Amino acid sequence: MLRMALPILILCVSVRAQTSSTITFNATATATTAGPALAILATGTSTLTGFGSAQLLASSTIPTLVGVVTSTPIATSLTMIFSTGDVLSGQLVVPAGYLLPQLGQTTAGAASFTITSGTGAFLNASGYFPSLNITTTTNGVSASIQGSGNGTVL
Repeated sequence: MLRMALPILILCVSVRAQTSSTITFNATATATTAGPALAILATGTSTLTGFGSAQLLASSTIPTLVGVVTSTPIATSLTMIFSTGDVLSGQLVVPAGYLLPQLGQTTAGAASFTITSGTGAFLNASGYFPSLNITTTTNGVSASIQGSGNGTVL
């Protein structure tokens, strides 16, 4: 009788644990115009509980202000750079009224942050912070923005 050795395939799967966290940030945003478009850049600091403090960079371009109202969602690319060199990236969605004081929005409201990627310890990260509390104070062409809220990081 002929015996054959069958290869055994062992599949190892690494599953990342879901981590509840709180994000807080403080940033200064400036806006510049280029024709009908408006470019917004914000820099500051952020803290993600369980992970540490990071430098924050956010940017967005609004192609035209025609039809933009206080509730128009503005999607902003947001990057957090930690002292370890690890990076967490995602999208912050803020109602236009908090970024554009000329729309007459109040200075406090809600936003959301979706984690879409990362590098280093955050490689292939995802997550969601569905209800961030945002406050803004405008000073002419710039605004001071603070935010915080709870969510998850995967």
